[in-house]
Amino acid sequence: MSSIIARSLRLVQASSFVRALHVSSTQLAGRQKRRVKVGSSLHKYSPEVRREHARIYEELDTILEEDEFEGDEDEDISAKLDPNGKANPNEKEKLNEKEQPIEEEESIDEKGVVYKEDEYDHHTFAHLLVNSIDDVKKYTRQMYIEFPTLAQHASPFKPPSENRFLRFERSVTIGDKNLSEDRKVLLRLQVSKLGLKGAELRKFLLLVGDRYNPEIDELKMSENRESSSLMNKKVLGDTLIALITEAKKTDDQFADVPLDFSSRGYKPAPIFPTSWLPKLKEKREVKEKPRAKKEHKPKKKNKSKRRTPKNISSQ
Repeated sequence: MSSIIARSLRLVQASSFVRALHVSSTQLAGRQKRRVKVGSSLHKYSPEVRREHARIYEELDTILEEDEFEGDEDEDISAKLDPNGKANPNEKEKLNEKEQPIEEEESIDEKGVVYKEDEYDHHTFAHLLVNSIDDVKKYTRQMYIEFPTLAQHASPFKPPSENRFLRFERSVTIGDKNLSEDRKVLLRLQVSKLGLKGAELRKFLLLVGDRYNPEIDELKMSENRESSSLMNKKVLGDTLIALITEAKKTDDQFADVPLDFSSRGYKPAPIFPTSWLPKLKEKREVKEKPRAKKEHKPKKKNKSKRRTPKNISSQ
């Protein structure tokens, strides 16, 4: 709109009233960043001046539209304006016939309520604050109404069966669905529940490596290379099945490779040999032997004489 106003001012010699309106609008818009005094006439009539200014330049915009001037490029624009800078009544009637201007714009919010835009309304953050308060009231009311009915849907806790011993763990960040940490899935299980024994169990532990913790008999594996947590969970399940099938093969049992858990710092406690324990008869003999009594020697008395005042005087 500013470009259209500039072009119209070049073509048409506007009156002093229009220029005054233009200057007052720039002051009110804050372009020159000048404060308007509360008691001044500009502050008193500023809403009316702005409305009049907007109305005049809306009429100028409609006059300068390209559709209005098709084939009439050489026509003088000043003929369509009166000396006061307003459009002629004949031209104004033609414009009203084609399109009736809307004085106040109406809009519909998310809830379907129609309201009129007000230039003195609150800013966006105030409306967001009011909407958040309404949401809290809504869910609080819903909690008080639906909370008594939740007892009808309650069911007793049933622990998982022994066959369901796989535990998948993942993290969820509320508000952000594309974090790389949320794609990671962790698998925990006890190796003793897989049913592997002997050479199969030994080969399985060799294939697993450092992921097995012998202190608590737990296998832990993780995956985060896929794009979603469900895909990573499927990859972990396929990997576990492939390890079990490979451990059950009898072509090579890796008998010459020892199991090494030194990376975990796990050191098995050595069993004390029973051959080193004393026999029962030797224990009784040790108990029956009397202890040798130590001779009690009396303490020597200190024979040092104290210096009395008499001895001091005699000296």
